[in-house]
Amino acid sequence: MKAQEKGIQEIKHYLTTDRIIIGSLETLKALKQAQLETIYLASNCKPEIEADIVQYSPLSGTQVVKLPVDNNDLGTSCKKPFSISVIGIKKG
Repeated sequence: MKAQEKGIQEIKHYLTTDRIIIGSLETLKALKQAQLETIYLASNCKPEIEADIVQYSPLSGTQVVKLPVDNNDLGTSCKKPFSISVIGIKKG
């Protein structure tokens, strides 16, 4: 299984739980509070958002995964009618 497929499958699994956070602002807020274990970024995530996430992730020990799909495809994979650039997975 390719890394892209594994990341998308993991996101789809977490969609059925309450551990997923969709959106850059909410994800950054949870990241600063060290509540996340993994963050997934779309390939065309805004550079300033990606820079903030990369800056704060080592401080909380959060893994950052850059997916090779754009935000429209990520939104479609999550069965949402909007594009998604950032997804956070809460610690469980």
